[in-house]
Amino acid sequence: MSRSRRAWVGTSWKMHKTRAEAVAYLAELREWSGTSALDVDIAIFPPFTALATAAAQLNSTAQLSSTAQLTSAHHAPTGEPPSPSLHLGAQNMHWQANGAQTGEISATMLLDCGVSIVELGHYERRQHYGETDHSVNLKASAAVTAGLETVICVGDSEQDRQYAVAPEAVARQVKIAVGGLPPHALASVVLAYEPAWAIGTGGEQAEPAEVEAIHRVIRAALSQSHGPQAAEQVRVVYGGSVDAASAGGYAAQTTVDGLFVGRSGLTATGLIGVIEQFCAAATEAAAELAFLEGSAHDSC
Repeated sequence: MSRSRRAWVGTSWKMHKTRAEAVAYLAELREWSGTSALDVDIAIFPPFTALATAAAQLNSTAQLSSTAQLTSAHHAPTGEPPSPSLHLGAQNMHWQANGAQTGEISATMLLDCGVSIVELGHYERRQHYGETDHSVNLKASAAVTAGLETVICVGDSEQDRQYAVAPEAVARQVKIAVGGLPPHALASVVLAYEPAWAIGTGGEQAEPAEVEAIHRVIRAALSQSHGPQAAEQVRVVYGGSVDAASAGGYAAQTTVDGLFVGRSGLTATGLIGVIEQFCAAATEAAAELAFLEGSAHDSC
């Protein structure tokens, strides 16, 4: 099986960065992306207060990519040299278009700020703010209907891992999250596997082989719910204490389409390091896979 999906690397700033800090970060990232030839989608998720400022910064460079560009083709257009595409995301949204929802924000508001992607279902929101599989499903449906790409976070708990039920737990989250979405809508979905025991300051890095196994579970769950063709459109990425040193190990796994970066992405330099290491290792792994597939074909 060859790699057919474009690499995707994202980072959420969580509750970090003022507008001025966002401008400085994105200026550094923009300068690097303008000279890079990497074929990768890069998604940045600032806090709500910095979204409009970030959109203005990215729009001034013609580097900002729309959802239509992102979902219509997972690779650079034929005939054009590859280069990174930058996408602006939000960290959450409500499923209602408007109403008496104090402190919430709608898809329409995000689009008005220049956002093209929204992150849903992060473990911290599930644990501390009452997010459920059902509410993630409602939000995913509203986001897709509004034209937003959707990054849905799923993951097992330490207890799930301890009792060897992680595959069942993750598959359940996936099936509920995408339930009711039409098959074509999965082209605008990214599934981020972020085990609870691997995120945060005390998290441990998951072994690449462990991630590979759960990513196969995720792809199988998507295939069961929407069919194999639709499932193949979804990029499945890993997030959990990822840094530049560990990025290559995950990229070598054929089921890992990218990374969702936490603390290492709080500086542009840190994010760039992760992107470069992942893309280098993914390219090498793809070449090795193509060679093996060619050898197998020749021997038939």
